[in-house]
Amino acid sequence: MHGSEEPPYCGLTPSAAKEQVSLGWLTLVTSAAGCSLSDPRTDYNGWDVTVFSHAEYRRFTEPGFDVQLKATSSASVARRLSNGDFSFSLDTSTYQKLRNPKRYNRALLVVLILPPGSGPADWAVRDESGLRSPGIMLWSDPLDWTAEPADGQGSVTVTLGRNDHFDPEFIQKFMKELGDGGSWR
Repeated sequence: MHGSEEPPYCGLTPSAAKEQVSLGWLTLVTSAAGCSLSDPRTDYNGWDVTVFSHAEYRRFTEPGFDVQLKATSSASVARRLSNGDFSFSLDTSTYQKLRNPKRYNRALLVVLILPPGSGPADWAVRDESGLRSPGIMLWSDPLDWTAEPADGQGSVTVTLGRNDHFDPEFIQKFMKELGDGGSWR
C-alpha cells in the first residue's frame, strides 16, 4: 500500500466501492423517476453519465442532462455548514468544465455523502424493513456557481443545499422544465 491508499474490500478499494455505490443510488433514483441512464463513461469531459427522460414535453421529446457523480465519506471533503448545507471540494478542472457556458447539455454535480468513518459494509444494510443505505444524495447546479478560481488553484468549494435532494421528484421537475424549453430556473 502507498501512503493514503485504502485497503481493498473484496477486491475493490473503498474509493472504488464508493463509486459503485453512488452509481447504484443514481440508477435507483433515476429509475424511480421513470428515466434511464446512459452507460457510465470515463470522465474526460466533466461528466460521468447522462440521465434521459422517455417522455414528450411541450417543446422537446426525451430531454436529458449530464451528471458529474461524486461520493465521499470524508467530513473534510463534504463539510457540514452551520446552516445544515454542505461545502464540497471539487477539482478546478471539473468545476470549469461543468460551468462552461458553451456546454450543449445541462449538467449537474451530484454528490452522495456517506456517513463519516463508514466503510463498504455499512453502505448496504439489510434489516426487517428491507435493504437500506445510509447517506444523502444532493445536487448543485453549475449555473449557480459564481466563483472564478484563481490561477493555480487546485480545487474550488461549491455548496450543496441541505434541501437539494437528488430524488425522483426533483428529476421529474427538472426534466419537465428542460422538456418544456426552460432552463430550470
